[in-house]
Amino acid sequence: MACKSLYLNPIEHVLDLLKRNVRAQLHQLNLRELMRTIRQMWAAIPQHYLHKYIISMRTRCRAVIAATGSQTKY
Repeated sequence: MACKSLYLNPIEHVLDLLKRNVRAQLHQLNLRELMRTIRQMWAAIPQHYLHKYIISMRTRCRAVIAATGSQTKY
């Protein structure tokens, strides 16, 4: 049985961080500036942030499977 929770997908957490950082920009960006800003912010995401979610995948999957449809802390 495969889990399809978005909370288990590490890329969702990274994209959420990226979105929050882009939204924190106080000035208006045109499309070219927006693309440049997103690329810079993507490159600036610390590797330990990415590793944290990848390493926690086993624990997250086990918690979701054990909950069998109920809520989890994830």
